[in-house]
Amino acid sequence: MCGPNPAGCELRLVSRTWCVHHDAACAGLKLHLRLSADPYDTSFNPGAVHPLRLPSLLQRFRQLRSLDLAGSSLDADSLQALGDGLPHLSTLYLTDCRGISDDGLRDLSKTCTTLTSLTLRGCAELTYDGGLHLDGLTGLTSLDLFGTLSTPHGWWLQPAPPRFLSVQALTHLDLTQTPIPEETLRGLIVLTNLTSLELAECPGVTDATMAVLGRLPMLAKLNLAFTDITEEGLRELEGHGTLTELDLSDTDTITDAGMQALKRVPALSTLRLKGYSNVGNLELEWMAMLPALTELDLTNNHDLSDDGLASLARMSRLKELHLLGYSHVSLQMKCELERNLPHLAIHFGPAPVLL
Repeated sequence: MCGPNPAGCELRLVSRTWCVHHDAACAGLKLHLRLSADPYDTSFNPGAVHPLRLPSLLQRFRQLRSLDLAGSSLDADSLQALGDGLPHLSTLYLTDCRGISDDGLRDLSKTCTTLTSLTLRGCAELTYDGGLHLDGLTGLTSLDLFGTLSTPHGWWLQPAPPRFLSVQALTHLDLTQTPIPEETLRGLIVLTNLTSLELAECPGVTDATMAVLGRLPMLAKLNLAFTDITEEGLRELEGHGTLTELDLSDTDTITDAGMQALKRVPALSTLRLKGYSNVGNLELEWMAMLPALTELDLTNNHDLSDDGLASLARMSRLKELHLLGYSHVSLQMKCELERNLPHLAIHFGPAPVLL
């Protein structure tokens, strides 16, 4: 067992027979456990806990700040127990949990009011019509909704903004693969503290949406991979003073001419263009003029050759270059770049296979 306040220490429940002797020692722990009402699971899996035992278990961890319940089966009583048993809880992971309904989330926001980070990734029982009631979580700064929010037929006809738009403290929001319409995404303009926004594969991202994103004053990280924006939308980012990281992977609707708007994003230091088929040798010449660029990801680009990469030798600030995937870049050119840019790390070779 870790000593008092072991910041960053993690504890995974592997046995139901242990106990905690000093409650204060749990403040710095991140506790992993899984709830299951399946009698077979709880009998033969020592890390599974029946939801009925959760209140007594949490009494031993009153000072706990971080709890991971990924893959658990939850009900209204379980969610109520979290608020009653963990008065100092600030970080809660509910990835791929079953049983979290719209009503359950509303109750959670009323009981776990100390939360600053909430992960609901893969909680498919939440619906867009349910409104994502998070009113009680006024101190929430990080919200992960990756792959959530089932949408009833006709959601695009009368879009009603979900309630997370009222959480003014949000600095990180993940809406990857979340079917939120354009009208709601325009409402992001009220989240003026946002610094990180994930919108990959979000169908509501349009050029009209980009007009709003370009006006978020604190935005530093923006993921637009697999969206259908065009050069018109990308131009909305021109002159943005705080944007440092941008992911435009697989956004082939943006032409090279539109991509050159990035030359007028002065703080841009990381640019990801995985699978972007419009990058060729000529395009790399203007990329070499990006003043602050330190990381460039060109994974799975088949049109690059040594001639184009030679222009990158002028990028003295470049620290990391991703060239994974089948291209016409030679090992000789890789070595030449490393000689000219001794601080550059090059990731070179075939792209990893996703099984």
